[in-house]
Amino acid sequence: MGYLASIERSLNTIKAYAHDLKDWFVYLGGVGLDWREVSLEDVAGFVGWLRLPPAARDGWVAVLPTVEHYCSESSVNRKLAALTSFCELHARHGVALAGLLVGLTLQVRAGPRWRPDPDDPVLGRRPCTVVGCDRSRTAFGLCSGHDQRWRTRGCPDLAEFNADPGPTMHGRRELTHCTVPECRYGSGGFGLCTRHRLVWFREGQPDSKPWAAQASLVGPSTIAECLLPFCSV
Repeated sequence: MGYLASIERSLNTIKAYAHDLKDWFVYLGGVGLDWREVSLEDVAGFVGWLRLPPAARDGWVAVLPTVEHYCSESSVNRKLAALTSFCELHARHGVALAGLLVGLTLQVRAGPRWRPDPDDPVLGRRPCTVVGCDRSRTAFGLCSGHDQRWRTRGCPDLAEFNADPGPTMHGRRELTHCTVPECRYGSGGFGLCTRHRLVWFREGQPDSKPWAAQASLVGPSTIAECLLPFCSV
């Protein structure tokens, strides 16, 4: 905490970090582990523990497999990021951490992000039950976006909702193209990309459709293709 304060992190950041580390040490206390001797398997156990309801974390209450995870994927990732930062800080100061955990902390920021098997009983998060949605489910078998839409509709029967979930969620639908021929930038308003819209404004904002039909390309002649599978811009 002192280190975060010394580099002028916000109070909210420090509080969130303290809360996430508290969960880690509560878990270690419950299983009788020393934080300097943990392994990657212990971190996996911590993730499973986070996803249990608080009342079941002491091991006295059985949790059915159908019970939804208590902590969302984003919350788990935030807590693991706090743990990684904590381990990196102490490793730099000569604390003898278990080699496997040190390897994890030294590689987690450099390499590609690892995603567990969705069917993994501890680390997995299955996709939303809405057909075609690849987001991770958070509650009632739905991702956070579809869960909010389901609640807005008054929580109808899930089978009825899944049959008509509404339009594709933002961030998963095809982007609107600029209407200038052969321009591969996305539309930023009035059917034009931001570059063409600026030129259009400077020319007095004529009727945008005929203007776009005769407008020339603006910017580089070749641009990289978007890597998102649902985007053709």
